[in-house]
Amino acid sequence: MRKILLSLCVLFFSSCAQNPIPNEEFTLENTQWKLVSFGYKRMAVPKNVWISFKEGIYSGHCACNGMGGAYEVDKNTLEIKAGISRLIACPDMRLETKIRQEIQEVNSYKFENKQLILMHGKEAILNFIEVPSE
Repeated sequence: MRKILLSLCVLFFSSCAQNPIPNEEFTLENTQWKLVSFGYKRMAVPKNVWISFKEGIYSGHCACNGMGGAYEVDKNTLEIKAGISRLIACPDMRLETKIRQEIQEVNSYKFENKQLILMHGKEAILNFIEVPSE
């Protein structure tokens, strides 16, 4: 009797356990991603800082100038190659310079909490959120 009662309790509580809600499926390509932070450090970032990936070509905007080039992806590894960029003088080039430097360090990516996280090794260096399509 005791075993039956214990089995019923286990069955009852296991059926009450919440099933995790699956994360939405995100894709690196064909999405525009807006920069929200460097690593996990939140900061004010101009809304026109974004990157997108499509068929081996990336393009983006670094607050003042555009950027673009080639990339290669294999599973979660990502190699972003230096490419074209338009460099006009900006009032403050520090953010622009930091973004360009960090982009060149990226060697992998992951999706976490609805964010695209570009990484160098195990370190998160740039975090983006998806820009809703209009």
